Amino acid sequence: MPGTYDLNLYRGDTYGWKFVLWQDTNKTIPVDLTGCTAKAEIRDKSGGSKICPIECTINGTNNNEIDAVLLAADCAGAPNGGWDLQVTFPTGVRTILAGKVKITDDYTDSS
Repeated sequence: MPGTYDLNLYRGDTYGWKFVLWQDTNKTIPVDLTGCTAKAEIRDKSGGSKICPIECTINGTNNNEIDAVLLAADCAGAPNGGWDLQVTFPTGVRTILAGKVKITDDYTDSS
């Protein structure tokens, strides 16, 4: 099962997260993400057609870090609902994190 990480967002803002993956609870053995890709989306519901992309890049000295960015333009149209972060390994897909998404409407530059 994926870990739980809820997103509380303010509509139209830019967000960035760094997720560091470890094989052990003591955080001494990094997950090797060599040759992997990462993808994350916010949706109004599972299988929903309202999709908000979160850009993901794998990097880091130990190659066990995923940088995720939600751009302001994408956040402006993000729905309340849920999200998850998937990593495609050479052996298959694994969902690392998942959670609820709560969007608070903005006032400045809102339409």
